[in-house]
Amino acid sequence: MEPVYWSSIVVGSLYHRAHMTRAVFGRIRLERGALPPGYRLTQPILSPVSQPETRLPQKAPSFAVSWLADSSESMELINTTTGKQYSGDASHLCKAEMFRLFAATWHQLNSGHDFSQVYGDVKRMADDYQAAKITLYKAFREAGLGCWMERPIEQDNFLLTK
Repeated sequence: MEPVYWSSIVVGSLYHRAHMTRAVFGRIRLERGALPPGYRLTQPILSPVSQPETRLPQKAPSFAVSWLADSSESMELINTTTGKQYSGDASHLCKAEMFRLFAATWHQLNSGHDFSQVYGDVKRMADDYQAAKITLYKAFREAGLGCWMERPIEQDNFLLTK
């Protein structure tokens, strides 16, 4: 299965093109062919929703809006503190939902092959993904950008839900 890439990122308030470029893709440099086949360093379109505001020192908003093009799902209003919709439902961008969609695609393409019901197990089995991640971590260290902070392993040990 090929990796999924963002094609664009739209930012509401507090948008600053140089800061967003640096945060999303501007700090990393990779040699051609450094990543496994099918992987590439992308530069999604970065766009504000309106004219830049006068920058005032303030905290980021406590909400985010997400939507998917060509989706029957409507937009979501997400509480940035919890990562969930204000209704309490999980976002369609959360790990569990991405895992559910991945599993459905896997079963369509590879019927009959074993598939673990644990997210972390499936992620560790993805050899090309693991190689790409190691390459990225190495590039961060070589550029003096520090180490990638990983979440506790327990956060990836959840079961697939229907």
